[in-house]
Amino acid sequence: MSTNGKITAWQSLFAEYEHLFVCPICSGRMAVDHLKSLICPQGHCFDLAKPGYVHLLPRAAKTTKYDGRLFAARQLLHERGYFEPLISALCAEIANRLPALAPDKPVIMDAGCGEGSHLSAILHTLGHQLPGTPLGIGIDISKEGIRLAAKHAAAAVQNGRKERPDILWCVSDLANSPIAGERTHCILNLLSPSNYAEFKRLLSPGGLLIKVVPETEYLQPLRERFYGDGAKKSYSNTRTIERFAEHFELVLSRRIQYPATLRHDEIRHLVAMTPLLWNLPADQVSRVTRQPQLTVMFDFRILIGTKKHRE
Repeated sequence: MSTNGKITAWQSLFAEYEHLFVCPICSGRMAVDHLKSLICPQGHCFDLAKPGYVHLLPRAAKTTKYDGRLFAARQLLHERGYFEPLISALCAEIANRLPALAPDKPVIMDAGCGEGSHLSAILHTLGHQLPGTPLGIGIDISKEGIRLAAKHAAAAVQNGRKERPDILWCVSDLANSPIAGERTHCILNLLSPSNYAEFKRLLSPGGLLIKVVPETEYLQPLRERFYGDGAKKSYSNTRTIERFAEHFELVLSRRIQYPATLRHDEIRHLVAMTPLLWNLPADQVSRVTRQPQLTVMFDFRILIGTKKHRE
């Protein structure tokens, strides 16, 4: 398929699902205009950009610490399989629960998707596990992350590595999501901040919120080497779990824990990927990243919740 054909495929996907979008400025329903932009009745217009995303922030994207270096590091570690046990566990839970909610075309949003590696992998796997082909929506406030997600998805198809999952990539503020209410069957919130009020608005009745948070042994003994007996040596997610249960009916809490031995270049990428390890002295980082290999623990807690009945 030609480059123009690929762009048309992405544009057509936005046109097919234009009913899911609302204007981030006035909340009016959006429509795709000439396969080139999303526009609302008030004339607020947002262009569909190459290779397949839309910038839906009313103003310029905010500057964050989540930059291209972090996104590239996470993409590399994902490609080398270090998140595979977590992805497999998530897909198993989704495939078991989602068909009852949406047997035909479930809508799965990744809130804070970054460069999109997790969402792409989940959608690719679920395409073989669910009775209906899922639609993914990846949103992140980082334009750089969304641009990388769209480019990487297009490149994977061009190089014949895999079929393209149906994913709409959007630069968007999680606090003001441009998605219509109660149209999303499952929200993924993986190692990212939450906005529970917005999640409740977005989820369909009975919809699932799946949140992943670090567990106590996450990236040990790497954290211990950096922080010694400091506060960041240990990690508690107790308050995070409590807040989740305050807003959603907790139906599953599952721990996923596995060791992984990283090579020299992968250690550097892990440090670049992890906000917990930012702002450390360069010499301290160098001592660890110079090692030929390092075994660390990947340790996560999966929380699955549904809207509370009174809501």
